[in-house]
Amino acid sequence: MGERTFDHFLNSVALHFLRRFGSRKILILCASIVPGEIPFKPFYIPMTEIEILINQTANAYEWTNKLLEAVPFEKWEIIPDTIESNMNWQVGHLIISHYFHSIMVIRGHQTDMLRSLPIKEYSELFTTSAPALSVGKTNALTLLKDLKIIQQKSLEILGTLSIQDLDNPLEPTPTAHPIATTKFEAIDWNIKHTMYHCGQIGILRRVVDHPYDFGLRLTR
Repeated sequence: MGERTFDHFLNSVALHFLRRFGSRKILILCASIVPGEIPFKPFYIPMTEIEILINQTANAYEWTNKLLEAVPFEKWEIIPDTIESNMNWQVGHLIISHYFHSIMVIRGHQTDMLRSLPIKEYSELFTTSAPALSVGKTNALTLLKDLKIIQQKSLEILGTLSIQDLDNPLEPTPTAHPIATTKFEAIDWNIKHTMYHCGQIGILRRVVDHPYDFGLRLTR
């Protein structure tokens, strides 16, 4: 397990205990890697729920971008026979889902985003419409740029929240949230949903281009 992946795991464990016990500092038992020491040694992770959520959200966005950026844009509209999707649809869908799960239900519509991004058009193309219907209607470079804009706005919104905000009900929206009833649940779902689509992007990348190189080098 890589260092960043292990950190993400520890943050997930800490977040679970924060929600369950309400402590602001969580005692985590971590396997000791120093020979001769006790098998487990405790240490403190002085992070609030907000900090953990922001960290996990940023990490999910980072992985999304890593998987996307090495795939040539000319391959973003390819819909493989084995997968009814393409890179353009995945990115457009994430733009809309980030806006809904981590912005709109958290702080309401954001005028700057509605002015700078074609949210309505993207919603029509990338929510429930078939990926084939969006072919030729968007530009891969623009989609990637817009994804990064919405990711940055999402993190900015999370940074404005207090601990108390997390248990508040969602902002009212015409379409009810399919999973969450509180802001914590919506933000948590945004992280999980993003990683779910990272998996799809990883499969698409493997089919239309080549697998992502995680740097694993097995010894012989």
